[in-house]
Amino acid sequence: MKYSNLLGLLSLFAMAFWTSYSPDVRAAEDPQDKGRKVDYTLENSKLFQISGSQKTEIPLPARATAIHRRGAELYVALGPHGVVVFSLSGTGGPKKTKSFSSQGGRVIGFFEVDGRVWMKISSTTGAPVDGSEIPLTVQDTAKIPGPQADLPKPVDGADEAKESEKQRPFEKMETPIRIQNILLGEVTLNVGAKDGVKESDRFTVFRVQVIEKKGDQTFTGKQQVAVLTVTAVNENTSLAVLSRGDRVLKNDEVRPFEQKNRQWRIYPKEIPNVGEVTVMLRPLLNVNGNGRGFGALNDATVTWWGKHYFLNFRTQPLAFGWTENGNIVSSSILGEGGYNGRAFAVGIGAGIGVVNGDMDSMITTDDWYDDATGKSTAGNGTKVAFALSQTVRLGARDGLNLVLHNHFLYYNDRRAKNDDEDDSGFIYGGTNGRLNIPLSDAIDLFLSGGGGRMGYAFGEIGIFAWITGKGDAGSWGLSAAAGGAGIWTEKKLDDWDSERTSIAGPLISLGVTHRFGKI
Repeated sequence: MKYSNLLGLLSLFAMAFWTSYSPDVRAAEDPQDKGRKVDYTLENSKLFQISGSQKTEIPLPARATAIHRRGAELYVALGPHGVVVFSLSGTGGPKKTKSFSSQGGRVIGFFEVDGRVWMKISSTTGAPVDGSEIPLTVQDTAKIPGPQADLPKPVDGADEAKESEKQRPFEKMETPIRIQNILLGEVTLNVGAKDGVKESDRFTVFRVQVIEKKGDQTFTGKQQVAVLTVTAVNENTSLAVLSRGDRVLKNDEVRPFEQKNRQWRIYPKEIPNVGEVTVMLRPLLNVNGNGRGFGALNDATVTWWGKHYFLNFRTQPLAFGWTENGNIVSSSILGEGGYNGRAFAVGIGAGIGVVNGDMDSMITTDDWYDDATGKSTAGNGTKVAFALSQTVRLGARDGLNLVLHNHFLYYNDRRAKNDDEDDSGFIYGGTNGRLNIPLSDAIDLFLSGGGGRMGYAFGEIGIFAWITGKGDAGSWGLSAAAGGAGIWTEKKLDDWDSERTSIAGPLISLGVTHRFGKI
């Protein structure tokens, strides 16, 4: 009897000893092998699943700081990136089911209160070291809070907190944000997913530069030069695009975006010392004109913008056509220059106007013939006249703006017999205009048109889009538009009659723009 009691006591002791050394709460049975236990451990901030002799890493979105298992769920702390929860039930290994933010601090562990899992959040606050009574403190919620304490949020799904737009993890990181590389319309930053950066996050770029000079004193200050929008992120870096009209340097200061740092889409900054080449093609079929034929009403412009000036070479219109009744030419070739600012630009130019036909009939309103011979002194063929131009832009160059061009031809009245009858002088040749309306950082809606007594008219509505870049040197853009146009010329048939040759019809136009210069 004594021996049986002794054996019973030994059995109870063995059972207690075995229970005390059984696997901890992070161990579970492998659902595919009921006889094999599965454990989870952290090594070098990485999560591993251990099943027998097999060790498998479980991918995490950031470096882990602690793990905690409750039932069939595994909680993983990710420091400033919050918590992810894995389900351990079912086959195929742990499956991510939920995630929670860090509430503005760092999650360093877990504890349970009343059957609920809570985050241990560590947050740091600071005060200036100038004798004030508030020292640098660290608030640690690892201790179980009392009834009156301000409890942290539980992570069991009952009160899931949504991250505030006004408080993102990267706003509290210790590493300064820097520009690593500058690309065409894009930059790479030295912060990534480990710092809490996500797609669509925005940053503001500032530059220290001279603000004003007063006599022998120079004043400097920080000015906003760009707004960056993140488009792609990896662990350590992120890729961000610039807004239109923005240019950055490597030593510029980068800060998290604030609402007061506005993006001026309709009034962007000027990028100085950059040039542009634009070609617009408008082929025409003779739908509403007389006779069969085809032609084109094109534009070509080369412009250089300095800090406060612009230089421009423009041929507008560049119209020509072929018909069974004859050919058509109407063009002006001009060199222009003037003041260029962010709000407006204004300038003048000079060049030549070219018309193929009877210029007298095209640009004058009366018929005049030599009384002695009964013949007109003007003949058919290509005529060239001296031309002057006016140009104005109201609004920002790459934002909302209206651009107008006027050109005037010098008419030499060779038919006059004396000074009293001489009608020589400048005569209005035509006007071209374009209204540009930004729709996004890379796309504009535009309406353009024009015409005049030189023998052309057109109107169109279209879309312009930057394909690469946002207007800095190296950028390429495309334009596409639809509308209608016509070109014509007047030619003499005999001493008393003239005939108009015209090409008119609907148009679909295509344009290419390229910016050049030193970035």
